[in-house]
Amino acid sequence: MLVAVLSVGVVLRPRGVRRRAAITWLILTGHLINVGGHRIQLDCRGNGSPTVVMDSGLNMTMDSWGRVPSDVAGFTRVCTYNRAGLGFSDAEPRPRTSKAIVSELDELLVNAGITGPYVLVGHSFGGINVRLYASQHPDKVVGMVLVDSSHEDQSQRLAALMSGVEKEEYLDSQGGGNHEGIDLLASAEELRGAAPIHAMPLLVLTAGRRVQQDTAEAQVIAQVQADLAKLVPNGKQIIADNSWHFIQLDRPFLVTDSIFQVVRAAREHSTSL
Repeated sequence: MLVAVLSVGVVLRPRGVRRRAAITWLILTGHLINVGGHRIQLDCRGNGSPTVVMDSGLNMTMDSWGRVPSDVAGFTRVCTYNRAGLGFSDAEPRPRTSKAIVSELDELLVNAGITGPYVLVGHSFGGINVRLYASQHPDKVVGMVLVDSSHEDQSQRLAALMSGVEKEEYLDSQGGGNHEGIDLLASAEELRGAAPIHAMPLLVLTAGRRVQQDTAEAQVIAQVQADLAKLVPNGKQIIADNSWHFIQLDRPFLVTDSIFQVVRAAREHSTSL
């Protein structure tokens, strides 16, 4: 039986039916874009240039940005999306890497008619992706905000602190044994082999509660976060006090203000903040 009707007249639809209805609505409203034979969920709002493009952390949908996209839409156009297999986006064969994701993202923006220039914002694993995108498409990117971003050396350096089963399980997860099926180790290698990004306004937001602990792991995170700010001349790092990994949820106004600063610098054709 496909639907159940309660005595009060409420219709409960099975999850599959609700999902198909939602997908149909997304297609009709232009929020599901065909990319190489599969569909990717995209949400854009606001007006203005440059367009802010946001890439979420591992296993996270666009909802993980909280209120930030709505706030950013107050001063420019902003686009969030769900990578393949997340939200209402179609799944793709696994494991996947940043190279495939970047290719997919660029085709998504082109097919949706979202032209550059872009300010890229990446949280956690999304930071790896936006850096690779900026490397491959330097003519389209005019600024970047990294929100407690991953670093290409991070997984290996953290693994070196572990041993035995803990290390084995961690590397398995990093190598594709995660919900999203992303090979983080291969993605890190892709980024290492990429060209350096060109000079642009860059803000690195670092979760204070992650780096202000007296642990070897915190020291590694602190070191790689500081290195991210050195990717371009005049890159700037901000320690987000009282924040864990999801700075956009703990300190949303800080993330929005950081994006605003980079957008403003880009509009002024400045390569620094």
